[in-house]
Amino acid sequence: MSGRDDAVINSNSPKSRSAYAFPTGPRLFRRRLFSHWREQSAIIRTAADWTVLLYIVIPGGLLGGRFYYGFWKGDMPAWTSFLPFTMIPLLFAILLVTGGMVLLLQEGDLLFLRQRQNWINSILLRGIIYSLIVTTLKIAAVFAILLPFIIRGYGLSPGAAGSLLLLTVTAGWSVKLLGHVVKVQRQGFRRWLWLIPAVTVPSGIYVRLAILWENRPLMLLAAAAVYAAVTVWAVRYRLQLRGTFLSDVREDYKQRMRIAGLLLRGVLDKPRPTRYKPWIFRKSQPLLSSILPESRFAAAGIKALVRNPAHLKLYFAFTGVSMGAYLLLRPF
Repeated sequence: MSGRDDAVINSNSPKSRSAYAFPTGPRLFRRRLFSHWREQSAIIRTAADWTVLLYIVIPGGLLGGRFYYGFWKGDMPAWTSFLPFTMIPLLFAILLVTGGMVLLLQEGDLLFLRQRQNWINSILLRGIIYSLIVTTLKIAAVFAILLPFIIRGYGLSPGAAGSLLLLTVTAGWSVKLLGHVVKVQRQGFRRWLWLIPAVTVPSGIYVRLAILWENRPLMLLAAAAVYAAVTVWAVRYRLQLRGTFLSDVREDYKQRMRIAGLLLRGVLDKPRPTRYKPWIFRKSQPLLSSILPESRFAAAGIKALVRNPAHLKLYFAFTGVSMGAYLLLRPF
């Protein structure tokens, strides 16, 4: 046996694995998960001080708890009699199509974990399970807030409400996974052509079934079982995908930076995607026929103005203000 084979065997032995800081895939995922939580908490702390939040959260929680208790024991608000039950599934459908999957993959995995595909699959599987748990918690939290209106306002039985919750959770799982599979496989306009039906079709079916079988718990449970089967198929299909690592990292980075993007939305402009070819006038000639330096600078300035929406909006704003001032002050 050659020395190279001995090295491969020794690298896979339990003794050699103990030399690594994270000898197994689950331990590496656990470390990345804790790092992800610390990263998100640090982002939140940059925008809000915990002392200030306590003065908002504690009174808000007490006031909200009082209203919530009143919805269960007192009279329901008058507006609940005017809104149909259709609003509840539609609200949940909006919740289903928002968010994404956090798989906790990193760029360095392509180099350092290339020979350990089982580690990558372990991180993928645990990332999917973590994302589905987060989806379940979000849906359950919103459902708990709306539960007095569902039971007392619209007259659903506790069994029907529980079946509706199970249907909503399983539908959220399938929508998240189907949308994620499309995002990591398609790019450009083809991505939207596949993403729209992959997300809207199961969401629309969920809304239709929730309205049609409002007081039929068994039918809702049967529909939830179908969504659960779709979820299992989507998980297996996702684990078998190959050649999507860079797309996985890109989508994972987008989800991890979602809170930071919300905080910086009013401060920084959204980065524009790089275009290697213009959409129109691909064979157009130079704007100015002259080859003098000033003509080239003028052409470059015109292109920069037209291609940057921020500059174009600023130009139209100055033009509108100037024209308005000219028309108002013209008689004087």
